[in-house]
Amino acid sequence: MLRKSKQTMPAMPETTKADLTESARVLAETFSVPVPGIESVTKYVTSYYGIRERAIFFHPNHASGDKVRQDMTLCHEMAHHIDAARNGLYLPGTLRFRRRWHTPTFYAILRDVAQAWYGDAKRYPWHMEYPLGKRWALARGLMDPVYANHLVAYTLRRRYDKATREIRHLLNLQSIRPDCWSTHYAGKLRRAEKAQVVASKKLQALAEKGC
Repeated sequence: MLRKSKQTMPAMPETTKADLTESARVLAETFSVPVPGIESVTKYVTSYYGIRERAIFFHPNHASGDKVRQDMTLCHEMAHHIDAARNGLYLPGTLRFRRRWHTPTFYAILRDVAQAWYGDAKRYPWHMEYPLGKRWALARGLMDPVYANHLVAYTLRRRYDKATREIRHLLNLQSIRPDCWSTHYAGKLRRAEKAQVVASKKLQALAEKGC
């Protein structure tokens, strides 16, 4: 879900918008899809693809200054545009928008876009993608294996944090509502404590390796 910004974002310079529009046009022609609109983000903290507007909304920090981030944003959001054009916006048989957009199908499209834009899909900064994208790229040899341990550490931290929250919730339930406590909750607590210990040991092992 997009997080709203506490302040209104300034519009991107017209020259930057013109350059991005031309880049989007070239990619759209390459993949035989309509040219998306190029707009400035005004109320969110990141760039995104507007499925209703069929437009790419660039955050000011992504539109200018950092060429790596600008190119990455263009390729990533163009992949969303191509995915929407090829595979539709809605869940099959409904008028509801799809809930998952970062899928293996999406990343396959992103690989093709990166290949067209950089000349080599490996030059795309896959290490800056979402975890699913990183795993997808690693499995296909698109990302430097050096990032593999960082991805594992991220996943383990997520598991550890999830287990910690579960333990905190269950202990709170046990103290506040002992009348509700049952073998079911006791089993959940044991599993959460085990998951926390396992994740902690694996994180410690990675730390000892210098990861």
